[in-house]
Amino acid sequence: MTRSQRTGRIYNELESIYIVNPVQAYEYLNHDAILYDIFPGRDRRLVFVFNRNEVQPLWDAWCKHELN
Repeated sequence: MTRSQRTGRIYNELESIYIVNPVQAYEYLNHDAILYDIFPGRDRRLVFVFNRNEVQPLWDAWCKHELN
């Protein structure tokens, strides 16, 4: 288990999905997904952490280009 220094939320890294696409992360947040953590990643990108099971419907909609 990991505690985010930015959000204070506790999450399991193995149950998380790490999103580096800011547009995708925006859409998840815009559809009320819970952001568990955010941190700087490689290549000056932000990494957004969500729970994999919680965002599965959003992931499916994103892949089908239906999330907007």
